[in-house]
Amino acid sequence: MSSDRLREVKNKGKFQTFSPETGRGRDYSTVLPAHLIHDLICTPSEVAKVLNSLDVNKACGPDGVSARLLNECYMELAPILARLFNYTLSRGTLPIDWKSANVVPIFKSGEQTAVDNYRPVSLTSVVVKSLERLVHNHIVNFFLIISYYVIINMASDHFAHV
Repeated sequence: MSSDRLREVKNKGKFQTFSPETGRGRDYSTVLPAHLIHDLICTPSEVAKVLNSLDVNKACGPDGVSARLLNECYMELAPILARLFNYTLSRGTLPIDWKSANVVPIFKSGEQTAVDNYRPVSLTSVVVKSLERLVHNHIVNFFLIISYYVIINMASDHFAHV
């Protein structure tokens, strides 16, 4: 095997991105799916799944809505919250009440009368935490799709040269 061919085979496993200046590498924008992260829409079934998985023993936030209420009424609340979440996402802002939290001291260890033995914990709205979980799920799924397309195309590039 020639030294040029050996260098080419060694470098084949390295990830290259497309550079318009040099015209080298692979332009993955042409092979990625049309679905974009800004297309995030929460469906009632996704909301129901998140609400049904809530830990009912967690404390509620300043809005007073408990995880138990959301969990036990998830089927009835899912369509309503899906509409509310989609409206919020389309506007790109959260209601001011959703940004507030109750800060409570939690005892760590040691002498209970010493202030240094407590840490602050912010209790935020369980409804907002549910929205955050939905956004998290969409972002993770988005990157899984992207990585799938990149891996498939890297593999097809590799086998095209073998």
